[in-house]
Formats: sequence, structure tokens, C-alpha cells
Amino acid sequence: MIRQAFAVLLAVVLWTGAALGADENFYRTAKVGQWTEYANASESMGTKMTTKTKTTLTAIDDKSYTIKIETEINGKALPAQEIKSTFEAVDKQMAALKREKLEEGDETITAGGKSYKCHWTKFKIVVDNPQAKTESVTKAWVSTDVPLGGVVKSESESTTKMNGQEFKGKATQELTGSGS
Repeated sequence: MIRQAFAVLLAVVLWTGAALGADENFYRTAKVGQWTEYANASESMGTKMTTKTKTTLTAIDDKSYTIKIETEINGKALPAQEIKSTFEAVDKQMAALKREKLEEGDETITAGGKSYKCHWTKFKIVVDNPQAKTESVTKAWVSTDVPLGGVVKSESESTTKMNGQEFKGKATQELTGSGS
């Protein structure tokens, strides 16, 4: 289930980068030191959780990149994690996803006390493998003024079917800060 959730999150982040007009992983053009910070809220199976996540690009070359992720869950800080990924691996994951754009438009929204001109896209992502199938419908507001994919806000509803059971979830994400 965690792998499914990560795959959906990765897809949301990279698909919203595509909403900016990018045809590939937005980390390819990112600069070391760029960061974004988000407040997240989720609910699944009656359990609510709030998190704060800061992602910083710490290294990049022509084949890979490294990000540092600092997370706080329900007010408790977790140890920071560094994750290295290759562009090839992420491109393969993206190619395997079933995604469908449902609607799109333009809107100015406020997040983290700042106003952003955004392009929003509502889309459906399906992650289907032998362990589980997850369908997620997400609306994401994206701005070229925000580094690392441009996500200003997102709202998602998902359903995961696994071992004959169905799990429903909701999540929101809102930018609280960004920089370089």
C-alpha cells in the first residue's frame, strides 16, 4: 500500500510538471538548492493525518538527481531522508502509469500568504500491479513561479483495492514556501 501511495504521489508531482508544458521530469531543468515546502492533510479509513514536507534538490547531473526530504507528521519531526533517482527510472515509472486529463483551466489562488497565477488540471491516474490497484482523481494548481514542479495546491481522492478490500482516501497539499 505504501508503494502504491508513493507511485501515485510521484505521478501527481510529475504530471503537474507536465501541466506546465514540460514533456519530461521537471528535475532535469531544476537547480541545486531549489526547495518547496507543503502542508498536507489526509484521511483514510477514518484516520486523519497532517504533515509538513520540505523537499530540496541537493545534487544533479545529466543522469540523476538527489533530493533531501524533511518531514513532520502530526507535529513530530522524522529524520531527514536523501533520495537519489535516475531520470531513466522515473521516465519508466511515468510511462507505465495510466493517466487521463479530465478538465483544465486558469485561476489565481493564494497559498502561503502569496498569490499565484495558476493553470489547474484535473486528472485521473491508475496504478495497477499484482498487489493492488489504485485510482486517484486529482486537481492540481501549478505556477511557473514555484520551483520543483510548480505545484501550488492539490486535492485528491483515491480508491485502492487490495486483497478483496477497498480503501478510500482524501488528501490536500498546499504550498507554504519555496525558494532557491
